[in-house]
Amino acid sequence: MKLFGTLKSFDVLQGVGSITPETGGDEIRFDNSAIQWNRAKAPEPDQRLSYDLGTGKDGQPRALNLHTV
Repeated sequence: MKLFGTLKSFDVLQGVGSITPETGGDEIRFDNSAIQWNRAKAPEPDQRLSYDLGTGKDGQPRALNLHTV
């Protein structure tokens, strides 16, 4: 099931960011590998994204398969 949210932040140098879910709740973190478009174009603040919810290596929730909406 696709979820939706807006980009809160993205650190280009570290390749990590966070999304504010539209349904509320805690921010969801993601890394550069989750971006499913040309990675030369970094996501922009307040950009609406769709994503799948997964789990990172640390067991914490992570956004996967990010797409622009």
